[in-house]
Amino acid sequence: MKKIKFSTILMFFIVMFLFGFISNVNALTEAEIISELSTAEYSEKIERIYINGKGATTFYYDNDISLNSYGEYLYNQFYAFIKDNHYEAHFVIKEGPLNEYLDQIGIAYQAFVRDHLEFFWLTEGYTTSYKYNENLLGEKTITELTLIPTISETYIGDEDLLTDDIDKYIIQVEMLVEESKDYLYNYEKVKFFHDWLVLNNDYSEESEDLAHSSIGALLNKYSPVCEGYAKAFMILCNYINIGNIVATGEAGEKHAWNYVEIFGEWYFTDVTWDDPITNPNDPSNIEYTYFLSVIDDEHILDEEQILPIPLATKRFDKDSIGNYYIVNFYDGNDKIYFTNEVKEGEKSLEPFVLPVKDGYKYIEWDQEYDNVLENLDIKPIFDKANIIVKDAEGANIVIDYESIEDILSIDLNIDDNLLFIGWSDGNKYYSSTSIITEDVVIVPVVKEVVFTIKGMKKIDDSHFTIPLFNIENLEIDVEEGVIVKTIEKPEINVFTDEYEIEITFGSNFSNSTITKKITITATGMKIINDVINWIKINYIYLLVGVGGIIVIGIVKNSIKKRKRK
Repeated sequence: MKKIKFSTILMFFIVMFLFGFISNVNALTEAEIISELSTAEYSEKIERIYINGKGATTFYYDNDISLNSYGEYLYNQFYAFIKDNHYEAHFVIKEGPLNEYLDQIGIAYQAFVRDHLEFFWLTEGYTTSYKYNENLLGEKTITELTLIPTISETYIGDEDLLTDDIDKYIIQVEMLVEESKDYLYNYEKVKFFHDWLVLNNDYSEESEDLAHSSIGALLNKYSPVCEGYAKAFMILCNYINIGNIVATGEAGEKHAWNYVEIFGEWYFTDVTWDDPITNPNDPSNIEYTYFLSVIDDEHILDEEQILPIPLATKRFDKDSIGNYYIVNFYDGNDKIYFTNEVKEGEKSLEPFVLPVKDGYKYIEWDQEYDNVLENLDIKPIFDKANIIVKDAEGANIVIDYESIEDILSIDLNIDDNLLFIGWSDGNKYYSSTSIITEDVVIVPVVKEVVFTIKGMKKIDDSHFTIPLFNIENLEIDVEEGVIVKTIEKPEINVFTDEYEIEITFGSNFSNSTITKKITITATGMKIINDVINWIKINYIYLLVGVGGIIVIGIVKNSIKKRKRK
């Protein structure tokens, strides 16, 4: 038995050594990272630092109950905005339910920034503004909504400094993440990040701008306060898919710390308070009093702080890690997208989201994971989806599906009087970012554009009436799927009672457009104009009549004066 056990252990370490060697073959050196960054565009660097769905990077998106569906939509726009725009740009949105977005845009922005601390130059601060139209009834409709993110003061107007710090941030983080791969268990990786932050930082007594940012604890040219320690700790863990959030509250003064997920439980950790005051750069002086523990009476959480569940009820026992195995789940591209450590003999956690592969439907995992006795690599089994595509007349279109572009690029014969809304399966419309993961029948949705104009009476599709002219702020209501793209209006003459305007309609899901010419009649102005025209035609008679009345009045007054005499 001893011989077998020894050989098994020996084999395990040989395998782990080879795995570590192989996994590091493709690791980039610091010089190689610097070389790549030297030719990278700003948007490419943003893509590189973005932590997409790992660790706890959707914590506030998932748990902030004040964030509704409108806020979730806005939240999901912020990454593209940051990637595709100058860092001091304004976030502007002109389409959609803007009145509802106004109530949610600040909530959504703060949730995004709290989840994505990798964008270290953004603070939670912001300002908003909006433009609106007002109709004849005094009702206001927002036409444009703007959010201006508050940037760390250090970077305002200094793009070169920010670009340099982004490069240094990428180098530092990628090297630390790579070094963390030398450790097998999440506990060891978390401890490595904890110790690195303690050994490479001195607590700042001055609460400067970047001291509150993650970069304050990641680059040695800055010095962090507690918030900087906590944010850097969160980022590093999330990069390797370990849940970690920042919590705030009081600990004698305003303070920040972390909750870290290990084996499905969230442990309180305060890196700042584990940083010793004397000989802080001596590894033997690192403290672990506040590492993977439970919160004490000195730390008082802010009332609005959202907490993860379940919270650990006792300090983590590092001696138990030998009884755990690593279970990796792979996505449709054969990459690990969910991993967890499972106690021997217990069931592994499952990914929150099933794997997807465009053009295929998920069937099942390739092995069981309810009684884990070894490290597992679990991969999905897919079957090709049955995709049926029809034309506008309902006839099948034969395609060899590889991506959604095979459908979006189909030429359709559509009547000029109808608008092509887009391709739909009856539940949703498809766009360039869509993928197909189930059996589906997809058809083109074609509609006759039906619309109304608020405050106007519809005579027919080409004629509307209004009491008095006000076509500056037209509110046009359309069916679902249809949008108003442009409105061509003439110059308004106050005495004109009829105008023609052109409205171009389109869709968010196709490039199809259709233009409608309509006539608007101001009935009140028409009455006024009729009166004016009658006066123009009959003004001589009016003058004679008015003159006669005046003469009669003069004569009457003269007669009265004579009688008095």
